[in-house]
Amino acid sequence: MRDGAADASRPGEDGAADAARLPKGVSLVDKAPDCGAAPVLDLAILTPTTVYHHQTGPCDALAVELWVTNTGTTSVAVEELVVGPSQFGVTAATLPWNLPAGGSAPVEFRFSSDVVAVVEGSLVLKGPQGCAKVPLTGNSPPDGLVSASTYAVEFGELKRGQESPPKTIKFRYQGPEGAEPPSANSLPTLVPDEAGAFVEIEASGRVGPFEQCEERSITVAFRAPAASGRYEGLVTYIIGAGTMITPLHGTVVGP
Repeated sequence: MRDGAADASRPGEDGAADAARLPKGVSLVDKAPDCGAAPVLDLAILTPTTVYHHQTGPCDALAVELWVTNTGTTSVAVEELVVGPSQFGVTAATLPWNLPAGGSAPVEFRFSSDVVAVVEGSLVLKGPQGCAKVPLTGNSPPDGLVSASTYAVEFGELKRGQESPPKTIKFRYQGPEGAEPPSANSLPTLVPDEAGAFVEIEASGRVGPFEQCEERSITVAFRAPAASGRYEGLVTYIIGAGTMITPLHGTVVGP
């Protein structure tokens, strides 16, 4: 989810992002934005909305892809995104959107803090029909952490027999100097689904203890089965005594 270009919209040391380099239609403000008295749009992010960063980690925070979903029954147009406070940044978003009922679009966020903190923020989505506000949380914990580049992967709609472009889920460790890093005895794993709709393209990295700023990843794709409908899959990653779980979603349409 992250590459060198993403660094352009990282909040700076003074808490201000370079607005000229934000994605088109995106603005950053010093306080959590609100919709005011505008009509409320049926837009939501249906996964957790916490973005992590370790305050002493020498690498940038991992950009996290979150999906905005139209939870209403009619199409919704979105022309502008406003995010704040300035510890948050938007690293990728392609506007404008015209989301049909049930449709989704991705936004990539980053959070940065040089102190231990939990910061409450928000994403405001604006269009000609009104406005929606989605709460965000930025977390810079005292202990080391492994963060993921997304909470869920959405492959969208395909016709039967089609294959989606591959998508990569990244996992990165950040922690205090001298701390014992977590360890994983395997790479991220695709859990086979009954229909065989999701396929692993590649798992990348090494096993054993994480090194500072080390990334491990898995790349998966959706191969649309013959039957139309919604398909669900899972990627799991066992790290120490815990398991990180990333749901996968894909839809087959047409006769």
